[in-house]
Amino acid sequence: MLRILLLVALIIFSGTNAAQAARDCVYNADSSSPVLLNRGVNLTRWWENDQTQMLTADGIKDLHGLGFDFVRLPLSTKWLTMDDKDEQAEKLTRLRCDLISLLNRGLAVVVDLHAPQRFQKNLEKNPDMAVTRLGSLWESLQPVLDGLPPDRVFLGLYNEPQIENKIWWGIQGKVLKKLRAVFPQNTFVVSAGPHGEPWNLAQMKPYDDKNVIYEFHYYEPVFFTHHGANWFPADDPIRKTAPVAYPVDAGSSTEEVDPDVKNYIAAGWNRARLAVDIGQIADWKKRNGVKIACLEFGVYRPFTDADSRNRWLRDMRELLEQNGIPWALWEYRGGFGLLDDNWTPDEGIVKVLGLNDSPDP
Repeated sequence: MLRILLLVALIIFSGTNAAQAARDCVYNADSSSPVLLNRGVNLTRWWENDQTQMLTADGIKDLHGLGFDFVRLPLSTKWLTMDDKDEQAEKLTRLRCDLISLLNRGLAVVVDLHAPQRFQKNLEKNPDMAVTRLGSLWESLQPVLDGLPPDRVFLGLYNEPQIENKIWWGIQGKVLKKLRAVFPQNTFVVSAGPHGEPWNLAQMKPYDDKNVIYEFHYYEPVFFTHHGANWFPADDPIRKTAPVAYPVDAGSSTEEVDPDVKNYIAAGWNRARLAVDIGQIADWKKRNGVKIACLEFGVYRPFTDADSRNRWLRDMRELLEQNGIPWALWEYRGGFGLLDDNWTPDEGIVKVLGLNDSPDP
């Protein structure tokens, strides 16, 4: 039934702007050369709840020109649970067209399921329901992905599950097994709970399914990478906005009067400290013969100086690449964004990430 509704919606949608819709919604098989994920970026708030940062054809072209070979597309569960099924069909048709636009520009796509807080809490309260719930959500996406190249569309099962790690690992394994019959050739992207930290992932035994990428997120030290972020509680030290420098080295002042900054300095965060964490997850990868990827890392822009931010991003990018770990910056636009306040690529970030500073027209 959903497949029929999607077809009807596509006809209606095409009628609003037939020529452009036809170009956007027809997959070009000539663009389907095999992709090994290397450098990517998160396209936030395009298919999340608010849809305030949609990309145009020119915007997608810019992504490819910068040197990205894949994107991670956070997808809200909202679009898969709508009461109005006609409206849902129209939305999912638009989603399919957007995916095709990305694919036709030579970008692979990680479709990553993101859930609003209420959905997260419901799963946390009833883990036994999670397998059925998540399985049905992904099954409803099958018509959207039907006919798209499985080696270029990766399926991120569930972003940062707020469920205890070992419990989530069992749930995720059951969902993976259930969905393998629905998506026999796609690569699934799986993670540890509850926030995707690499140390949680390194505690787990890989699944028997070999067509899997194990992802982790990295924002250490959070006191630096999230400094000034207003979604933390008002009394959290992260809410402070006085500048915090990276890296901390032997020459850093020890006369700082702010106790939280003193603690940050005492922890000695620098490239060598980051290398310890990245090295541990890289060792887990080698021991188990699996594929891993860092699909979120970044620094909140408003209250960090550009030099410190760029040094952290450079260190992270180089450490990941030295260990053969693909990465995706969080995010393209927004507080952690590659784009500056004028919606143009930040030259400093472009340079430290090794992207193209003069993309092809």
